[in-house]
Amino acid sequence: MRERRTGLDTAVPLGKSGDYAFSLAGGLEHINTSGHGYFPGELYKASLGLSAFNGGVSFSLGARSDSDRPYNSSSETDLGFNFTKELGASGARGAWLAGLNYSSRRSFLRGVPIPFLSYRYISDKWTFFAPFLVQWRPGGDMSYRTGPTPATRSTWSPLSSPSGLRCGCPGERR
Repeated sequence: MRERRTGLDTAVPLGKSGDYAFSLAGGLEHINTSGHGYFPGELYKASLGLSAFNGGVSFSLGARSDSDRPYNSSSETDLGFNFTKELGASGARGAWLAGLNYSSRRSFLRGVPIPFLSYRYISDKWTFFAPFLVQWRPGGDMSYRTGPTPATRSTWSPLSSPSGLRCGCPGERR
């Protein structure tokens, strides 16, 4: 399937309450597909989320929809939350993480919060989560930061790579 993507993500700090810093994030991505087969010619990825962070403790609550008509029905909307606690020194390149994840659209144990334990390592070019995820951050993404926390990022790719990997992915930790 050939596709063209354009999108915009933004995160805005809302301020502090007690020891927690709050932020609001949102994004919209348009995907123009070939329209052949099971996929319509145009798809959208929409997201809205609220997060709180206090040193090594973070909590996020969000709603996502990947559809040709975002948030049109509950079957096309993912409501979720994450709670994560860094075990050990906060802000270190390598850290153990413990937490709880909930997703209303997960394919297994739908509607059940799942505890997790993971290890995260952050380098200049890679973020590695064992056992689940690896992200590559090549230089030269299209990010615009107005300060240390607020960020607006736009992404555009004329065609996706055969592997589906993309650069400048929103939501990556820097």
